[in-house]
Amino acid sequence: MYPGIEKWFQSKVLPGIKSQDRAAFVGYVDDKPVVSAVAKKGEDSKICHLKIAPEYQNSNLGEVFWSLMGIELRQKAKSAHFTLPESLWETKHDFFESFGFEGVAINEAQYRLFDEELRSSTDFSTMWDAILAKIPKLADMYSLGGFSLNTELLFSIQPQYSQKIMRGEKRFELRRKFSERWRGSRVNIYETAPTMALVGEALIHDVIRGEVEDIWERFSEDLGCTKAEFDAYSHGLDEVYAIELDEVKPYRSGFYLGTASAMLNEVLRPPQSYFTLERGKPWAQAVSLAAYIHGCIGGMSKNRADQKVQSFPRKPNEEKVRSLDKQLCLML
Repeated sequence: MYPGIEKWFQSKVLPGIKSQDRAAFVGYVDDKPVVSAVAKKGEDSKICHLKIAPEYQNSNLGEVFWSLMGIELRQKAKSAHFTLPESLWETKHDFFESFGFEGVAINEAQYRLFDEELRSSTDFSTMWDAILAKIPKLADMYSLGGFSLNTELLFSIQPQYSQKIMRGEKRFELRRKFSERWRGSRVNIYETAPTMALVGEALIHDVIRGEVEDIWERFSEDLGCTKAEFDAYSHGLDEVYAIELDEVKPYRSGFYLGTASAMLNEVLRPPQSYFTLERGKPWAQAVSLAAYIHGCIGGMSKNRADQKVQSFPRKPNEEKVRSLDKQLCLML
């Protein structure tokens, strides 16, 4: 622990959070703080603090929280740096190098008598590329704020229908072609033009294949469309699929196509109907970023200090991280 860290927290961190010059995260398990992280925004951004309780240090939480800080810093940052004692670099340099910090130099300010303070820096683009590369692995391990980082499917839905789904007014989505194998899968919902944004996710509770008129008779009250709209959609078909959506989780605001493309440095083309999200591909990365942002950042109220966001680990990779099957709360 740095000497004078309490003074630093009171005089620098808290005012910085209020002015939005800093971002801070605290993770709790059963009301016990186990992770804390602080970052300073700016063109030369700084990772100020990352501390994880010893029993959770093999759970990849360091990568999760470093990535969260990167998302917060990305809008302004051109470079990133941090300082640390030499002893920590010697034992954890692989972690820092995995984010693009490949070397250290002696820091101008020194805080300890027998442990030299070092400084490491990199272009922010290098750190950001490293964060994007880690998303597939982290997506297999965690959901954040109840949002899954690795939904398997993406639906493209017109605004008038997707908004009804998000409000709970439309329980069944229609498709001319589909597969029952998607039953039980999570699906992300893309709202088409003029919105052009990821707006939330849902669980595919059931997939019912049936004759057109039978589907209308059974589910018309939950289809969110008129008979004329249904007839126009199913014209020329003998059968149609009614996909029952459950556990709908809207984002606080849309994750827009232009924003996702800029963050990923990829040209994302609007999806048609639905398609499978492939691990590590641009649309899968976009969905994971949306979950990160809206699970831990976009879901915050304006008074962030009063809000908690749930994060539920799904596949802890170390048996000894025994408490990670319980809920982890993040506070910004």
